Parts: sequence; C-alpha cells; structure tokens
Amino acid sequence: MVPQSLGLGAISLILNTGERMLIFLVMNLLIALGFGGWNLYLAIRRPMGMLHYLPEQVRSFNKMVILVPAMNEEETIADTVTRLLQIAQDVQNTFDLRIMVIDDASSDGTVEALSALGRHAHLTLLKRQLPNAQTGKGDALNAALDWLGQHHMVSDKTIIGVIDSDSTPETAFFNKVHWAFNHSHYDLVQTGVSINNAHTFLGLMQEFEFNVANKLVQVMRMDWGSALASGNGQFMTLEMARSIRWSDALLDDLEFSLKGLLKGYYGGFLPYNPVPQQATSVYRALLRQRTRWCQGGMQCLFKYGRQIAKSPRIAGRLKVDIWAFMLLPFIGLFILPTSVSAILTYGWLMVGNFGFQTAIMVVIVVANLGLNLLLLRAAKMAAVYRQRGQIVKMLVGNLIYIWLLAPVPYMALYRLLTGQNGWAKTTHAQLSGGES
Repeated sequence: MVPQSLGLGAISLILNTGERMLIFLVMNLLIALGFGGWNLYLAIRRPMGMLHYLPEQVRSFNKMVILVPAMNEEETIADTVTRLLQIAQDVQNTFDLRIMVIDDASSDGTVEALSALGRHAHLTLLKRQLPNAQTGKGDALNAALDWLGQHHMVSDKTIIGVIDSDSTPETAFFNKVHWAFNHSHYDLVQTGVSINNAHTFLGLMQEFEFNVANKLVQVMRMDWGSALASGNGQFMTLEMARSIRWSDALLDDLEFSLKGLLKGYYGGFLPYNPVPQQATSVYRALLRQRTRWCQGGMQCLFKYGRQIAKSPRIAGRLKVDIWAFMLLPFIGLFILPTSVSAILTYGWLMVGNFGFQTAIMVVIVVANLGLNLLLLRAAKMAAVYRQRGQIVKMLVGNLIYIWLLAPVPYMALYRLLTGQNGWAKTTHAQLSGGES
C-alpha cells in the first residue's frame, strides 16, 4: 500500500504542478496580449502629430535659457558648451539664447574644462557646494531658476530648456523649439531623442526605445491632451517653471509634468526634431539608470495617482495612459516569473506534442518581429535603419533586450522598500565626432 500511496501522491503532485504551470502560462499570454494589443494600436492609429501646432504665430518669445546640469562631466562638457555658444551666435537675430551650466560640486575637472573656454556673454556657470549639492537633478534646476530670478536675467517671454551635458543639438533644433512655442499655446514642449552611438547593441536598443516606442507614445499623449516631459530636451515657459518647480522624485521629469497637469499646464511634443545624446553603453550602468527611473515611477504613483484620477483638468484617456505608465513597474514584477514558467510549460507540453508546440513558438516570435516592424514604420524609422543595415539586428535584438531589463523592477522595489532614494547620475564618455 505504501508504494501505491506514494505513486498516487507523485501523480497528484505532477498534476498540481502542471496546473500551476498552466496558470502562469495563461497569465503570461494575457500580459503578452495586453502589450501586443497596445503596441498594435500605436502602430496602426492615425496620429495628428504636428497638426496640433498652429500655422500662424500666436505668441512671441524672445529669450531662451538652456540649463545644463553637470556633475563630473569633464569629458563632455566643453564640447557641449562650445556647440551651444556657436548656436547662440547663429540664432541671435531671432531670439536671445543663454546657457547656464550648473556644476553640482564636481570632483573632477568639469569646472576647469569650462574655465578654459574663457568668458562669454551668453554663458553662466553656477557652482553648487556640498553639503547643499548632489541632492538630485531637481534641486540643481531649482537653484538655477532661483539664481536667474535674483539676477533679473529672465522675463515673461522666456523659454527654459533642459538638456544633458552629452547632447549634440544643431541650430535647427532650437529654432524648431522656438517655433513650437510661438505657434501653440503649450506650456511645455518635449522633443524627441536620438542616439548618436547606436552602433553598439545597447545603443541600438535604446535608439528603438527613444526614437520609436517613446516617440509613438508621446504623439499619442499629445493627441489625448498633453505630452509629458521625458528627460533630455524638455522646454517650458518661465511661468510654468516658476509655478511648478522640480521636486525630489527620482523620475523628476514625470513628476514635473504631473504637477503641471494638476495645475492646468499642458505639453506638446516634437517627434521629428530629436536631440542627439549618448546611450548608456555599459550594462551595469544601464541597470542602475533604469532602476532609478523605475523607482521614480513607483514614487509618482503613490504620490500623485489619486490626484490624477480625480483631476478635472486631465482628459479620461490621458488619465488611463498615465496610470498604466506608472503601473508598469509593478506589472514588470510579474513578467519574469510568468515568462519563465511559460517557457517551462511549453517545454513540458512539447514532450507529447513537439511539432504543434514548436509551431506555436514560431508564430509567437514571428508575430513579435512583425509588430516591432510595424512600430518602426509608424515612427517613420524603418527606411533609416534599413539603409544602415541595422533593421534585422534591431528587430531581433529587441526580444533579447527585454530580458536584459527583467531585473529592473525587482531592484527598484527593493530600493523603495528599504528607503534607498539616493540619486545616481548616468556617466558619459567623451564625445568624438558624434560617437562615444
């Protein structure tokens, strides 16, 4: 009787294990269908895009102040500022462009690199000192805003811009931003982002993130009521910057946008006017950067989720998108275990029906590749990557890249639960001819 009981128990355990695996498989399929359906919608919808901007000029901004936060950026800061000073000369007949570099108590040669450029009427260096420095990008930007106000360097017709110290924009970029404010009633304009070192695998994958996926989402948000600030290349009116100011969330640009929406400030997006920047080319640094972003999204959900849901100033569709965006880190906690369980379940099912299950796997992979291709076409980038010979690498690599980022939500949740809210900057390598 004992062996028979053990046999029945083993069979029961196998069946129960199989049932649990099937549950995870169903969960994974539902998550995949959700993301797949969302991406398909982004790929086939008809966006308004630039139609949100008016053909006639409705405002007149005569000054633009570019804030460049810098901490230990001796490798890139001189090239970036030199480029910006030249652009200031190029646009001087259209508007007054000023550059303010905010040195956040750098311990390398950042200040010396700037000093070597000499004095320029269009350049200001604001030095922050410890212990009041290195407390986050938001604090650095607020310090610059306060300094500008105290020295009466800005007026009501001023645009405030924020770009990274590794950015390589052209004159046309700032002319287009200036045009966007003058030809709209937007309080904030976020530009697209392109990657200037997309020859590496991680660089190419981040190019897909910024110049394809993020571009399509931002255009959709603009159609639904307002684009959101998303890091590099964000511009806002002086009025909005003074009223909202930056806060201490690790995703400071999202928090800035949410606070603005709650007060009735809305944003536009320039999809085909990207600011070039470096990709994070080291995997460990990429995980650290994305963990900070992920944790910042979690913070914003807890801090503003209820206010967003109740706000009469935010359109219903935009509320759904913002909530979904802030929930993504928590959804990500389920993706890894359900995906691993789904793979194991497929392997278990293949034992008895190899051909059929293999066919299903092939269909899933091909569907993912086809969906990514549709996203490329919708973002008007398919021809660009085809000419570079990168389109296959981008489509296939994106399937791998998702797995590389799988640890991020767990790292973010751990930091959130243990109260680790420190701000870790992204390091940049020296620029050379647009490459890193």
